[in-house]
Amino acid sequence: MNFRVKQFSLPRMASARQRVIVTGALLVLATPAARCVVAETFEIGPSVAGSDCVEEFETVANRLQPGDTLVLRGGHYVQSCRRALNIQGTAGQPILIRAAEGERPVLTRPEHNRNTENNIEIIDARHVTIQGLEFAGGSIGVRLMGDTRDFELAHSVIRDTGNTAFAANTGSSMRLALHHNTIHTTGQSSGETEGEGFYLGCHDGSCQVSDSRIEHNVLYNLQSKGAGGNDGIELKPGSGGNLIAHNRITGQNQVHDFPCVLVYGDVDDVNIVENNVFENCTEGIQVVTDAIVRGNVVIDSRQAGIVVRRHRTVGAPANVAVVNNTIVSRIPAAAGLYLALWRANDVLVFNNAVLGRDTIAIKGWSLRRAQYASNWTDGYLRGMPLGQKGVRVDRARSYNIDTTTIASLALAWFEDAGFPSPVATGSLDVQSTPRPQGSGIDIGAIEKLREQ
Repeated sequence: MNFRVKQFSLPRMASARQRVIVTGALLVLATPAARCVVAETFEIGPSVAGSDCVEEFETVANRLQPGDTLVLRGGHYVQSCRRALNIQGTAGQPILIRAAEGERPVLTRPEHNRNTENNIEIIDARHVTIQGLEFAGGSIGVRLMGDTRDFELAHSVIRDTGNTAFAANTGSSMRLALHHNTIHTTGQSSGETEGEGFYLGCHDGSCQVSDSRIEHNVLYNLQSKGAGGNDGIELKPGSGGNLIAHNRITGQNQVHDFPCVLVYGDVDDVNIVENNVFENCTEGIQVVTDAIVRGNVVIDSRQAGIVVRRHRTVGAPANVAVVNNTIVSRIPAAAGLYLALWRANDVLVFNNAVLGRDTIAIKGWSLRRAQYASNWTDGYLRGMPLGQKGVRVDRARSYNIDTTTIASLALAWFEDAGFPSPVATGSLDVQSTPRPQGSGIDIGAIEKLREQ
């Protein structure tokens, strides 16, 4: 199996120019290098759109040109009608919309139209950064419309949405940077509704999200009612080359809940789900094809910690590596790893630790279709052939798990006991420690840092 792992890096964030010239209400930014193009900074305060639906924020934002910055002062910006931005920066002169230093601007809308209007729609964006804003209410909180390139949402909050928090599902998107955001309290519509955190791509594969990063986000209290799901991060079929890393998602652990992360695949380039921490999910991570699931900590999932199984939209599992994850399972009916591998191809299961005495460590069917190496558990196996090489069941060990400290999951007998697969060697663990430390790679999500 030939996994192609990309080197990911965030696009350069928009920044203020070196010198600010004040001209009335207009701040003109100038740099010694920029002689022909004058970038401008605009600063506005809270406002409420009138019956004519004219909103100062929307009006000023839609006038931004490449290199411009819009600064929002703290307070509420209320729009009862559609709020839509159609702006394009360039690689050399991105557009920045940000909060004033130390202040909290909240973009909101009346509750009575939360089911019918999104909080904000961003159309055909190019080289746009939104930083430090709070989006409260709306059907979808932030929705990318059309063809999007080089869009960044950072250090922002999306909450109290009728439907999903963030969606990019009307056209293809490339090089999204969605990082250090907080998302909570979705699916608040009065009727049947979804309530995903990040909904990326189209369900039928007609639009994709590619070469993007979804990192360092915190998601919780995601809800849905009778229709669709409340996945934390859902990456639809045909979307590839994406990194989902260092996110923390807390699920509801209810019967109707969907996975905290669901990745379909069916692409030429793999998606990587790496170094995340998921708690109380119905299923922590579910993947189908073309995925590396590496270095994650999954705690107390209701049904299964990590799932690899077919899906009607993309078929049987293929080109999947599940390596160096730590799964804590204290729910007797749940499984640490659930592997439904009928007709599966090229599935690797290496160096995983499933901690959960008297629970089900691994279950599924057609389990022989995967390759196993250096997996450790003290739980039970269901459907796994007796004496399966690469899966060690050790019920003699005594340990105490303190799940409030991730480092406590690095047990002494995991050190240097892992299989040195190319998918794992050279990666970082969940604490950003390079692997390996010492003479070999450790089992589980934590590589114990050795004293130099």
